[in-house]
Amino acid sequence: MIALNSQILDKDSNQPVPYAQIKIVGEPKGTQADVNGRFRLNVLPGSLIEIVSIGYYKRRDYINSNPAAFYLDPNPVEIQEITIRPEKKESKTTGFDSLA
Repeated sequence: MIALNSQILDKDSNQPVPYAQIKIVGEPKGTQADVNGRFRLNVLPGSLIEIVSIGYYKRRDYINSNPAAFYLDPNPVEIQEITIRPEKKESKTTGFDSLA
């Protein structure tokens, strides 16, 4: 058994990737990194793990040692520009003209 005690880092900035999901492929076992990208997980030698986080490409690794860190490649997500405008309010009339 290998006791993984590692960290998930952004490959470009070297900053922690908080709350990344780490699972053993083919098993219901996994964990989540903390706010600092750190996690612990017991795996059998040769196990395939998968690491996913929003804004990053998925990573898969076979585990035969306890690496200090796993690096995720950023996957920038572009959204289209949106414009927010206030609603137009319709004026209500009573149907009566001025009283003469």
